[in-house]
Amino acid sequence: MRIIMADPNQKIYLGQRGENEATKVVFPKFTDFPDGEYRLLAQRNGDVAPYPVVVTTDTDNVYWIVSDADCGVEGIGKCELQLAIDEV
Repeated sequence: MRIIMADPNQKIYLGQRGENEATKVVFPKFTDFPDGEYRLLAQRNGDVAPYPVVVTTDTDNVYWIVSDADCGVEGIGKCELQLAIDEV
């Protein structure tokens, strides 16, 4: 499994069609805020709207194991990590 440390200033190579759970993207948790619910939205190239992806967390990081559906469309997509605290 490829493990990629997310950097907001760099593109992330997720993989290619047919790969399933071959890449894990690691996002550091936001240290300036207390714990809340982390959510990740992804938008593939050509998609009209983003969709939620499953993430897991530990004390320091948020993990996204990229599925076949996440890299099933060729091209550059986007993702956004969100932290919800008390529904905000």
